[in-house]
Amino acid sequence: MAIATLKELNVELLKQTWEKMAEKAAQEKMNGEAFLMVIKALGKQLGINLTKRKALQAIPFAGVGVGSAMNIAFINDICWAARRCYQKRWLMDNGKI
Repeated sequence: MAIATLKELNVELLKQTWEKMAEKAAQEKMNGEAFLMVIKALGKQLGINLTKRKALQAIPFAGVGVGSAMNIAFINDICWAARRCYQKRWLMDNGKI
């Protein structure tokens, strides 16, 4: 759902960018400076798109890290609870309590 929404947003952003570049080209004469401006805008948009894609690729790795940390904490809590239960049972069996 979120990825589909991001893709739709990406399509809309690309449409707006191309429309703006077309408007600039229509308003100005297509000379060397205008061509460089168009290339610069295109490069900037490509950089933004690549950054977003790489950021989205990092999300699963972040999930792996968080999941691993939660599993370790849970197992650690279970180990301490088991140790305390065993100690209590040992104390009861040996008449210390």
